[in-house]
Amino acid sequence: RLDAFVRGAIEVQDEGSQLLALLQQPRRGEMVVDFCAGAGGKTLAIGAAMRSTGRLYAFDVSAHRLDARKPRLARSGLSNVHPAAIAHERDERIKRLAGKIDRVLVDAPCSGLGTLRRNPDLKWRQSPQAVQELVAKQTAILQ
Repeated sequence: RLDAFVRGAIEVQDEGSQLLALLQQPRRGEMVVDFCAGAGGKTLAIGAAMRSTGRLYAFDVSAHRLDARKPRLARSGLSNVHPAAIAHERDERIKRLAGKIDRVLVDAPCSGLGTLRRNPDLKWRQSPQAVQELVAKQTAILQ
């Protein structure tokens, strides 16, 4: 309920996500893709760094996760974000952007083990087979 949050001046986000957006060093006027964008925390940080200029595509295979970003995006006031649900990592919309993009952030589906501090039970919910499946999916996305 903080006024700064309601106005979109601040967004709650893990430090690791903030650092990824900063390390990408997006610049004003560039064309950027946030691949596997989910609910959009990193998208918002990237869009803010671009000062709402250029084009920022936010792709995810989950339309539900993209819908979760709508109130956050509205609060942020960013006008350069273009969310799109894609069918898979070889979706035609992605192919059309080949050679045109300045920067890409790939937050590939992962085991979630980076959140052990907040979710210590997670280590008991992972199997070696599940991790191997994620490795195959991550490889396909990066290719």
